[in-house]
Amino acid sequence: MTATICVIASGPTDVPVDGRRLLEESLSSAGLWADLRAAVDATCGSAAQLDVLVLPELLCFDAGAPAGTQPLLVEHLVDLLGEHGYERVAVGMTLGNEDEWLDGRDLRRVTDVAGYRRVTDDGRPYEIVDLSEDVVAVRFPPSSALHGSGLSQRWVGADYRITFAKNRTHEEHGFALCLHNMLGALPLKDRLYHYRGRLMPWDVCTDLLRCAPAQFAVIDAVSSSHGSGGSRRPEPLVTATIIASSSTLLADWVGALKMGVDPHLSALNHHALTTIGLPAAYDVVGDMDPYKGWSNVHPALLAGTRRINDSIGLSRALAPLTTGVDRSLFAFKSAALEHANRVLHAVAAPAADDPVAGRAAIWLNAWLATAAEGVDAWRTLFAKDQLRWRDVSLGLDTDCLCPADYEAVDAYVEPLEQLIRATPGDHGGMRWRYLDESVLFEFSRVLPITYEQFTARVDISRAIQYMQDYIGGRCVPIAWDAAGRVTHQAERNIYLPQPNYLVLYGGDAIDVTKLEHVTYTEHRQRIRWRTVTSANGSAQYDDGSVCFAHVDGGYTEITVTGRQRFTLPPFWQAVDLDSMPEIKNPLVSDAYYTFFDGTMSNFEAAYAGREYRIGQPWCSDEGERDGADRAPTSALDIGTVVHRAGELLRRAQSTATAGALPRVTAGRDPGTLDEDGFRVFEPKPAARGPRSPLGPVERFISDLGGAIQRDFGLSSGDR
Repeated sequence: MTATICVIASGPTDVPVDGRRLLEESLSSAGLWADLRAAVDATCGSAAQLDVLVLPELLCFDAGAPAGTQPLLVEHLVDLLGEHGYERVAVGMTLGNEDEWLDGRDLRRVTDVAGYRRVTDDGRPYEIVDLSEDVVAVRFPPSSALHGSGLSQRWVGADYRITFAKNRTHEEHGFALCLHNMLGALPLKDRLYHYRGRLMPWDVCTDLLRCAPAQFAVIDAVSSSHGSGGSRRPEPLVTATIIASSSTLLADWVGALKMGVDPHLSALNHHALTTIGLPAAYDVVGDMDPYKGWSNVHPALLAGTRRINDSIGLSRALAPLTTGVDRSLFAFKSAALEHANRVLHAVAAPAADDPVAGRAAIWLNAWLATAAEGVDAWRTLFAKDQLRWRDVSLGLDTDCLCPADYEAVDAYVEPLEQLIRATPGDHGGMRWRYLDESVLFEFSRVLPITYEQFTARVDISRAIQYMQDYIGGRCVPIAWDAAGRVTHQAERNIYLPQPNYLVLYGGDAIDVTKLEHVTYTEHRQRIRWRTVTSANGSAQYDDGSVCFAHVDGGYTEITVTGRQRFTLPPFWQAVDLDSMPEIKNPLVSDAYYTFFDGTMSNFEAAYAGREYRIGQPWCSDEGERDGADRAPTSALDIGTVVHRAGELLRRAQSTATAGALPRVTAGRDPGTLDEDGFRVFEPKPAARGPRSPLGPVERFISDLGGAIQRDFGLSSGDR
């Protein structure tokens, strides 16, 4: 039996398109009215009393907002709902923190510019509600990245929610449809900081789908926004289509196929599709052929933007510089920022019909990405305290597990403990050996601290979080003993690449999710764990145990046992170290000794009450205190970014004109890092030939950056 229908209503693109008719056809065929009647029966029993909330895409920096849902279609949806007896309809929206650098960015003004009239053609008034207000606590489960977060009461309290997305490309995710539009239901203003830095958007969207979803999804593809510009420079294209479904993921799946891209291209959709999946049974009605004339984001731009957005500082600095703005509607608060935006927007998001500028944009994006990766690598190796903690979802459905699943870990780990104890010791209390291409090890140390004092202060159930280079994760206790101590738990752990120098070769963080079982006796506490999944494929094995034991003299012995096999970067996969044991064995021994020597120091620090964890936490209310906590983008940020952009663009000039594209990798070090962590490149002498049409732009960018710095008294050393 078919459970879900996705309808594609389409018409000819060479004549005026009747979007209202397409909307009516798609909603009816996709079963909206039957779905609403079921919601009435399940809630209030009356269509007139059903609270319906519509969430359109509001991406408006100029009149008409080509990257936002058409207001006339939203208003027609309100009319259609009214004709069927649903009179309590509101339109919900949120704005970002663009009011820090633009004037006139209150919700009333922006919706007026976008074209929302607050009354439909049939004379039905409707309310526009701000979903950043009236935030209430939501019972997101402990496994959720949103645990402890809230949503607007208007979203939570709605009986029926409709996500009404725009059909558009996206410079990081490839496409942004109904699932991406769900980010608009989140209340915090500084969206880059909170929903791309502090939390990951793929975690957030999946958790919303599970706990507070939209019940119906619509994609406005009457006039779409395509091309590599994404939201920075929307390129309209008439596609004469409406897509509708009671499944958000199915609507997006079909929308991506119509664009001619893999539905898993977006990290948001990939995560939701792999953890939740499409409906068990569904049908698609309509034309599945890709849109004619459609252009997707260039793969190199996608790769570069993803790496840039991993650097929250750089992505926040670039947002006001690269966003296209109609200055007659929204004035910049800073004249310097306006000039920088005027130039950098043209370079970072050039018109689709300018191939030379397009290649230069790819180069600029790639080099900024390389700079961001260089900063991250430098911090990983030399300044770990500057890294940010990572707050993620558990990524595991604990409801499908029983106590026996956790307890089975003991039967797997105990033979490993016995095997390594039969292995001769190395140095400093360490034993290790190879086991089926993994490394099996044991590291122990006696601390001159009484067992009773140590176990009273250091929680064995948190043992993994005391490990060297632990940067974040999520721990979900499942069961406790009579004394209130954790006995069963699931945990996701993220560590820096191991050894750290692998970051120079593109090494990923170690990201593993484990089942854990904790046991307590009078003179021994032990936690054992087994890896069940690795979100980024960084580990095949990361299993083991930590034991606190009472030894002679009343002291505490800490023993760490483990079996590990991590995925090496491609460079090191190509190097056959197995054939060079005289090189490999000392590397392995040194890496493990260094790691666990630091781990033992962390245990001692935890006992003493000292800080042991690397990195720094995020601020949960950053950007949410009426701008008092963070000034608008500073002249230093603007000057530095613009000045570097000019340098990078000059570097890119000859290759961009020739049509070559760079590879965005972290493994090369072609430049040096300055005091701010930007990578400085020395341009090679250019061969004589035709002058680049970008020459004046390059000089202006560089001169503008220098002028900004001079105007605000910033010397080259300040950069």
